Amino acid sequence: MQHSKRQILVEKDSPSLKDKSLDFITIGVGCNCLVTLSETGVLNALLDNGYISTAELKFFGDTICIASALITLEKCDVIKKEGDNFYVTAFGRSLSEHIGLIVMFFDGYANLISQQGQIAQNGKRNEKKLVNGMAVSKASTLISDKMIDPIIINEILEVNLSGTVCDLGCGNATMLSKICEKTGKAGLGFDSEPKVVEQARKRLKKTNITVELGNISKLRGIWEDVVILMQCHVFHDFTPEENCIDIINSYLYTFPNMKCFFYLDTVAPSPARNKIFPGFDYVHGLLGIPTRTYEETLKMFSNSMYKVIKEVSLELPNTFLWLLSPRKKEI
Repeated sequence: MQHSKRQILVEKDSPSLKDKSLDFITIGVGCNCLVTLSETGVLNALLDNGYISTAELKFFGDTICIASALITLEKCDVIKKEGDNFYVTAFGRSLSEHIGLIVMFFDGYANLISQQGQIAQNGKRNEKKLVNGMAVSKASTLISDKMIDPIIINEILEVNLSGTVCDLGCGNATMLSKICEKTGKAGLGFDSEPKVVEQARKRLKKTNITVELGNISKLRGIWEDVVILMQCHVFHDFTPEENCIDIINSYLYTFPNMKCFFYLDTVAPSPARNKIFPGFDYVHGLLGIPTRTYEETLKMFSNSMYKVIKEVSLELPNTFLWLLSPRKKEI
């Protein structure tokens, strides 16, 4: 059988296409520059004070490094310079609302991304420090503050249950402490990052919140006081589906009086829901973790010992909060 040659669509090169290509590269570099401004405190100073002068850069760190970041971001229309002063543009302020996503990808997963060529070619990963737990925890707090916490607090107030709220993968417990403050409930958190847990314990020493070091896939013990269980962006890491089902089902024994499970997660694009959460699928691809679609997630729930009693769509792309209830229990 004779095969015809593939038809290759050749688009004529033009100055505008060349400019677009360079702009695309500059924006990628610009994301790293925003992390630099965030880490040095320059971004907050710009947002709070309106501007900073060239002479003031020395108070934030290395002047040459910071100035180079500002120059790059000026070309991305994030920063503008007038005389000796730097300002944040309207686009820059809008972008700053998503600084958590940028810090998460370009700082929290920086070591992982540095291995991307090696991983793509042969699937081998240097397991040491693939993820910067402290940076991921910080980024998660930045993301949650405006886009997740208010929704979860509102839903917890609506179910109106008496008892302890438990956060699985609580990080520095900022979300948990905010929930407990707003609802008056006691809190229990679990996280696997020792330094993060240590910091959380120090900060919450004189509160009604306890933070434990533990692997949430292998919790040992029984906590009868927990009535509300929650997790944010945790269970997509547990694959295959059967493994995740076994873990969430085990909580019915670990927390025997739990009545509601707040399950918040991001899903992969599908024909019905084709948006993409920036970096989510790529990072997990580098980690060797296949991401579940919306449809696959609902199928997983149907095969578990829980039922979905409510679904809330979040502002974050392809991100949902599902309120689950044990099949033989009602809220």
